[in-house]
Amino acid sequence: MIYHTRIVRRGASRALVICDLPFLSYQISKEDAIKNAGRVMAETGCHAVKLEGGKPMAQTVRALVDVASP
Repeated sequence: MIYHTRIVRRGASRALVICDLPFLSYQISKEDAIKNAGRVMAETGCHAVKLEGGKPMAQTVRALVDVASP
């Protein structure tokens, strides 16, 4: 996903670019989710990341938001 998102980001000057986090890059632990989301954003220049899982992922989403908020 890093490769593909990097290409999209290069070609999209005004669009909001969101990268889909791959399976098992965020489900194992909140720490893995933070590390992998940070890596994706740093290496691609995307504006946001997307993950799936509904309510079971709520605490992971909260952890990601808390890290990103000043």
